[in-house]
Amino acid sequence: MPLDTFFYDEEYLLNSYLQAYYEHMNYEAWLQGSYHYIAQSIVLANAFSSKHQERLNYPHYQSYFERQASPQKSTEDQEQDARDWLCSCY
Repeated sequence: MPLDTFFYDEEYLLNSYLQAYYEHMNYEAWLQGSYHYIAQSIVLANAFSSKHQERLNYPHYQSYFERQASPQKSTEDQEQDARDWLCSCY
């Protein structure tokens, strides 16, 4: 939150920033808990499985940074797609 907003704007903006921050922290905690649950269950399943069973591997999820790095359409391509779609409506 910018300092000007903190000192000179309305109080409800501070409350909105705090609520968004707490929601983000709650999501991060949930994500870490999910990661630990999956990791520990796979380790325990492999530790207590018989020698003849196939070992479990940790699932590969596409991380946030890998998703952001994926190529996206430029704004010109998106605008052209929108024009093509609108022309097809007539």
